[in-house]
Amino acid sequence: MKIGRMTRRRFLFGALACAPLLACADAAWLEPQWVKVRHHKFTSGPAACRLAHITDIHHKGDCAYLESVVRKINALSPEAVCFTGDIVEQKRFLPEALAILDRQKDEISAVIIDMMMPVMDGPTAVRAMRWSVPGLKIIATSGLSEMEQSHAGEIKVDRFLQKPYTAEQLLRTLGGLLGKAKG
Repeated sequence: MKIGRMTRRRFLFGALACAPLLACADAAWLEPQWVKVRHHKFTSGPAACRLAHITDIHHKGDCAYLESVVRKINALSPEAVCFTGDIVEQKRFLPEALAILDRQKDEISAVIIDMMMPVMDGPTAVRAMRWSVPGLKIIATSGLSEMEQSHAGEIKVDRFLQKPYTAEQLLRTLGGLLGKAKG
């Protein structure tokens, strides 16, 4: 069997055909175990605040992995930790994640949570966090209507930020909530 030369059309067809397979392989084997730490400095002087941003943990019951992520965060000694993306993959893994949260509760000042999440909705997550850590300060965010703001009030969040919001609005809200608002 003779293999023809690689044309641009064949290359693009092959790349498009393989892309879904590569994405699935990444989601199944690479991403769940991949923790990358990057250090960014935004000013020339000393840092005013150390922030750790964690995204897409996708906790699926692997407590050892989740605890290793918590250890890496604690080793960085940040003043603030921001979790975005999917943290808990399914509701059945929530008790394990909350148990880890419960062990860290003395270190947590506030949580910023999106009210619309793919597997577990924001109100369910807020109720679970309130049960696990009663005094936890919670800022809810959403890109939906004012109706959701009133729904957020029903579940007892401390503040609500309508998306899109700026970094300044987020910092002002968080600072006000923690009693660190600046003039």
